Amino acid sequence: NGIVNGASFAIGLAVAPGSLAAIFGSNFAASVLSATTLPLPTTLGQTRVTFNGIPAPVFFVSSGQIDVQVPFTIPPGPATVQVTQSGMVSAVQTINVAAFSPGIFLLDQAGTGAIFHAATFTTVTNNSAARPGETIAIYATGLGPVFPAAVSGVAASAPSTTSTPIVTIGG
Repeated sequence: NGIVNGASFAIGLAVAPGSLAAIFGSNFAASVLSATTLPLPTTLGQTRVTFNGIPAPVFFVSSGQIDVQVPFTIPPGPATVQVTQSGMVSAVQTINVAAFSPGIFLLDQAGTGAIFHAATFTTVTNNSAARPGETIAIYATGLGPVFPAAVSGVAASAPSTTSTPIVTIGG
């Protein structure tokens, strides 16, 4: 039913290499499973996802949702995605991969972003707004290439984006 940014769940946007993506549909898994080890597995339960034939690290599966990391090796442009579950293969879906496709993680279904006051690690809200000059922490995915280069499914050691993200607040 759809492949979306795994942080914002925004529909119709591209995904980026190394970013987290959520796949929605049905009959993906017999039970709810979460990966518990690193590197992330490319098969969780009996569920596997490929991008252009390349296995994606999987960190969550349920009957209606799969959460994966888009392999870092997928180049920008159209990409095919396919799910295999217990030997049954889905129809091929085509998505767009872009070098950058930022999404801010959500804390709840109301759309509260994972944005925190850096000094206190409390959530930035209307009642606890960020102040000019204050440092905030934003949890996001899809910010583009990183250095040192990361390996899909493996915890990175203090990577930095190769391009500085530009953040705007209130326009």
